[in-house]
Amino acid sequence: MKLTLLFTFIVSFTFSQKLEKINQVQLNELRFSNYHFETKRVHYMNNTSALKNNVKEFSKYTTSKKGEKSLVECKLFNQKGLLVLDSMKNRIIRYYYSDTLLTKIVNESFKSRLMTEFKYNDKNLISKISHYNKEKKIREEDFLYNDLGKKIEIKNTVFTKKSKSQVFKLAYEYDSSGKVSKESYYENEVLKRTWNYECNEKGTLNVVSNKQVEMTSSVCQFEEEANDGSYKLFKRVISNGIVYLYEKQYSKDSVLLISKTFINENHIVSEVYYEKNRVTNLHYNKGKNFTKTSSFFDEKGNMIAYIYYNKNGKEFYNRQMFYNSKNLLEKEISRNNEFSYEYAYY
Repeated sequence: MKLTLLFTFIVSFTFSQKLEKINQVQLNELRFSNYHFETKRVHYMNNTSALKNNVKEFSKYTTSKKGEKSLVECKLFNQKGLLVLDSMKNRIIRYYYSDTLLTKIVNESFKSRLMTEFKYNDKNLISKISHYNKEKKIREEDFLYNDLGKKIEIKNTVFTKKSKSQVFKLAYEYDSSGKVSKESYYENEVLKRTWNYECNEKGTLNVVSNKQVEMTSSVCQFEEEANDGSYKLFKRVISNGIVYLYEKQYSKDSVLLISKTFINENHIVSEVYYEKNRVTNLHYNKGKNFTKTSSFFDEKGNMIAYIYYNKNGKEFYNRQMFYNSKNLLEKEISRNNEFSYEYAYY
């Protein structure tokens, strides 16, 4: 059995609640911006079903126990498969584009009107996001990039009722391979926290003192291969002195079989088993099985059933899904609800 160490560095971590001096809400906002707007597009569901099937309109209905059908939600798509309108009972959201780039979102209800505007640089990377409440700007986010298109700074400016605004910033530095080597968080230009991402050859954090453990986060990855060609991928995350170990087991054909999550190396938190048409999740509390969920799929990869079991192993919730000839969701049935879906096409 051979052991290969692979080192990697990532940006997103879970942070300790002990960090009282950090505005955690704003830090989360900055990290959300770094993740959410990478694609710059709004897709139907989590794929390109609208574009692939030429969907023009999608309607969701609920059916009462008396058999009465009521409209819950209606979505409209353009011919490029992009969502342009999402209408619900008490809210309408409109999306505007320049070609495929999202430029504006207007979210209106009976009592409010929220608007978000997007601007891009000459490489079509988002440079600014501005947020408005009834035409008044309440917040804006600015993005800076290096020559390779990697973010080097995200700045979040919050406009308060008073004249003075508050500024929160994340700054990134990269090593020669293009991976994040350092991350710094500022509040009103005052440095509040720095994260360094370094691993030694054993795949663990280089530690000098207990203070460094508290102030540093690290991620290391390594691979373990068996004689039959199957292998395991491990990711060890050290954040605020807590060690998280993620293990994924693959067949010799690189098919994912099992994934596990541990705290402090050997305290199991969850397991996921992947079969041909079924995925089973086990979640543990203090090392004992606490809850279980099972998802079932057809030969096309569509989820056709979802079952949730309580801590006693008894079925607590069951949802079934049915699809039309175009492989689009047509009906969902659970113990308390029944939803149906209708489509119009270009």
